[in-house]
Amino acid sequence: ADSVYFSPTHLAAFNMLEFGLHEQVGITVITGEVGSGKTTLVRHLLRRIDYDQLTLGLISTTHRSFGSLLKWIVDAFRLDVPNDDAGMLLQTIQEFLLREYAAGKRTVIVIDEAQNTDIADLETLRLLTNINADGQQLLQIIVVGQPGLRDKFHDPSMSQLAQRVSAEYNLQPLSTIETMSYVNY
Repeated sequence: ADSVYFSPTHLAAFNMLEFGLHEQVGITVITGEVGSGKTTLVRHLLRRIDYDQLTLGLISTTHRSFGSLLKWIVDAFRLDVPNDDAGMLLQTIQEFLLREYAAGKRTVIVIDEAQNTDIADLETLRLLTNINADGQQLLQIIVVGQPGLRDKFHDPSMSQLAQRVSAEYNLQPLSTIETMSYVNY
């Protein structure tokens, strides 16, 4: 059985995640403090997805010391690339997205712990939102992280990326009454 406690805040955040997924919006951003339930909500969403129509890539942590975001995405979708050249990685991802689209599948990447991304990675996200066919964006992006992530998206240098965020939610800590309700649950 799927046992997830939904405070009103968590339910609103989950509904926004589901909306973002079903309406195929470009970028969905969920932020909140450590332990606020972000990853739990994402996992709950992933358990409810119809994988016949969707291809999912999951990045559970991002850190520059382990390579670029493009490399993480290639690895998340288990794509073969001859080398780690950024152009080659981007081309491989683009070809993959076009194949999935031609097969009638939507493609989603979930990036958890995304507060560790840097400006170059965020610029990569913007580039990925430019990949489309028949006017449809081919990659949906769900970005999850601590509150510092919001600051990065709202940085004036990231205005083009911020414009591509279709759904955003910041999870607040539980109130005293919500905490009591959670304990009872």
